[in-house]
Amino acid sequence: MFFILVGVFLFSTFLIVFRESLEAFLIIGILFAYLDKTNRKQLENALYVGAVLGVIASIVTAIAFNALSINFESFEQVFEGSIMLLAAVMIAYVIFWMNKADFKQKLEAKAQQNTTFLGLASIAFFSVYREGIETALFLQASIYQTGDASLTSALLGIIIAAGICYALFKTSSKLKLSTLFKVTSVFLALFSAGLFSHAIHEFSEVGLLPETPIVWNTNAILSEDSTIGLFAKSVFGYNANPSVLELVSYILFLLAIIQLIKMKKK
Repeated sequence: MFFILVGVFLFSTFLIVFRESLEAFLIIGILFAYLDKTNRKQLENALYVGAVLGVIASIVTAIAFNALSINFESFEQVFEGSIMLLAAVMIAYVIFWMNKADFKQKLEAKAQQNTTFLGLASIAFFSVYREGIETALFLQASIYQTGDASLTSALLGIIIAAGICYALFKTSSKLKLSTLFKVTSVFLALFSAGLFSHAIHEFSEVGLLPETPIVWNTNAILSEDSTIGLFAKSVFGYNANPSVLELVSYILFLLAIIQLIKMKKK
């Protein structure tokens, strides 16, 4: 039972949706708190309007993106590899950005510069829309890698992210979000390295990159198609039979993320 619960909470769909939802809720929450602090609560409707329009635009974009992926089935592997490569790079950027010192001041500075209804609505819209696009892209890449995406895990991610932000802003919780982001960053870093390596695999299969020898094959011990294997593949980028190029790309991409975070801290 314990491992089943761990699998549910750490599944890639949950991680992606939870992380992106948490970012969106935090940004909107900070903006609401700022308006309250500066006695401009009359402009709160602008945030509601912007956030709702951001969600709608995200859904429309996700539908269009899915339709686009269907149209590119003629060179499916190249398209899927490109999506996984783009998602891996963007996840690395998200990890870097959200582990920066404190983005609260930057948000408040934006709100101070945009004091009109339209200005605040625009900040809320683009903040939510950006997270929505990232979620759609990351989930699509996850589906290409594992062939699975759980609606239940996605909803769970949204609900828990909303609950954490509600507790944070309504009860003045001293929850250290930096710690939470560091924990999820570890799993997302491994997941993004897996995406990058899988993209290399797709490009090798169509001849865009050279094929290299298989390093090992652990399918007999832990098959990628088994429940635990699928979980390990979706969360940690597990590959039962990686080639030399895939293994090297996984390690180098992971090291690159670690180096970026170290450079940010200097």
